[in-house]
Amino acid sequence: MSDKNHIEHELHKWWMKYSQTHTINKMPLSAEFAWKTAWAMACEEMLDAAKTGQCIGSLLAEIERLREEVKKLNITGIQKKENVMVVVVLTEFKEIFCGECDDPWGDVLMLKNARQAIFFSEETHGLLGLAANGPAEGSRIGPVVEEMRVARPVNVIKCSAEAVKKWESAEWS
Repeated sequence: MSDKNHIEHELHKWWMKYSQTHTINKMPLSAEFAWKTAWAMACEEMLDAAKTGQCIGSLLAEIERLREEVKKLNITGIQKKENVMVVVVLTEFKEIFCGECDDPWGDVLMLKNARQAIFFSEETHGLLGLAANGPAEGSRIGPVVEEMRVARPVNVIKCSAEAVKKWESAEWS
């Protein structure tokens, strides 16, 4: 791997970790933000290092310094993401999923330990009932998947503790 590719890989690795734990004004940090900040700072350092013939070890030290600089950027609203919450999601396609989500604000959601409600019984009392009380007897709830991407959410509803227990114990009936 060339020095440039190694540096790019290190910056990307750091950015992926940082962007998963921080937001700006409750919106996820974007890759565009990453490259505009990290590369703007790194390019100048890399050019200086190349001119002076510094080795890859010095450049990696500079990346570490840049990591700290980016963390200190004074951008309004930058904060740690909220805790993970369990949500019921209705998509534009009328699919209903329930799972753990740390960022319920986007056009695409990532759910962990997700399940799909194929059918919910009358006793469930609708979509909000799934979030408030969980699936009632007679509902058909699919198996758990480790992680999934949900496109075009229309409604995202936080689940009550009671609902979470019922989603976790629901069986196909």
